[in-house]
Amino acid sequence: MANVKNLSRRISSLRNMQKVMKAMNMIATVKLGKLFALQEPLGLFGVSRERIVSDLIDALVHRSHPAVAGYEATHRIHVVVFTADKGLCGAHNSSVQRATDALIDTNRRNRIEAELTCIGSKGSGYCSRKGYEIVHRSEIGERTFDLRALLNVTSSIYDRFRRGAVQAVYAVYNRFVSTLHQETMSARLVPLAPPDREEPRGQTPDFNSEPGIEDLADPAAELCLYFALQEAFANSLLSEQAARMTAMENATNNSEDLINRYVTMQNRARQDAITREIIEIISGKEAMEE
Repeated sequence: MANVKNLSRRISSLRNMQKVMKAMNMIATVKLGKLFALQEPLGLFGVSRERIVSDLIDALVHRSHPAVAGYEATHRIHVVVFTADKGLCGAHNSSVQRATDALIDTNRRNRIEAELTCIGSKGSGYCSRKGYEIVHRSEIGERTFDLRALLNVTSSIYDRFRRGAVQAVYAVYNRFVSTLHQETMSARLVPLAPPDREEPRGQTPDFNSEPGIEDLADPAAELCLYFALQEAFANSLLSEQAARMTAMENATNNSEDLINRYVTMQNRARQDAITREIIEIISGKEAMEE
C-alpha cells in the first residue's frame, strides 16, 4: 500500500502543476492576442526602416562618416540582448543566450571586446554569471521598460558610439515569424552600411542639405538605431508570449500523459495489494481448516 500512496501523492502533485501550467497557457494566450495586432504593422515597419536606411546610405554618397562607413578599426562592440524576465517559455531565452555567446566568442577571437545592454532579467542574470561587462540592464516588463526608456538607452548607446568608445552596435533577439516559429537574430545596427556593401546603389548625385551632411548623419543614425531596437523589442515581446504559450501547452499535454501512466500504475499496485490480501485470507483459512 505504501507504493499506492506514493503514486497517489505524485498524481496529486502533477495535477496541481497542471493547473498552474494551464493558467500560464491562458495568460500567455491572452497577452499574445493583445500583441498579435502588432504582427502585420511590425513587418511593414521593418521593410520601411530598411528602405530608409538604404536610401540614407545612398544619400551620404561619400560615406566618410563613422555612422555610415564605420571606424577604420574595431576594438570594442556594444551588444543589446533582449530576453524575458521569467522562464518557462521554451527556448526563447536559451537561444538568445547561445547567440550572444557565439557573437562574443567570434569577436574575441578577432581581439574585439564586447560590452552589453541586457533588456530582460534572464539575459542579465546569464551574462552576469558569464562575467560579461554589462553597461545597462533592465527588465523587459511593460511596467518597467517602455519606449521612453528604450529611447534613453538608445541615446546612451549611440553617444558611446559617437565618442568612439565602441565601434559597432549589435542586437540579439528573437524575431517573431509565427506562433510556432521564432527566429533568433544577431544583427549589426550601427554602422548603417552592411559589411559587404562597398559602393552606393547607382549614381546618386551630391546634394546640399540643411543641416549639412555631417550634422545630418549622427541624428539620422541614432534615429535608425532607435527604430531598429524598437522593432527588436516588439519582436521579443511577441516571441516570448508565443514561446510560453506553446511550451505550457506541450507541458500540459505531457503532464496528462504522465498522470495517465501513474494512474495505470496506481491501479495495478492497488489490484496487486488486493490480490495479496485475498491470497493471505484464503491461505489463512486453509491453514485453519487443516
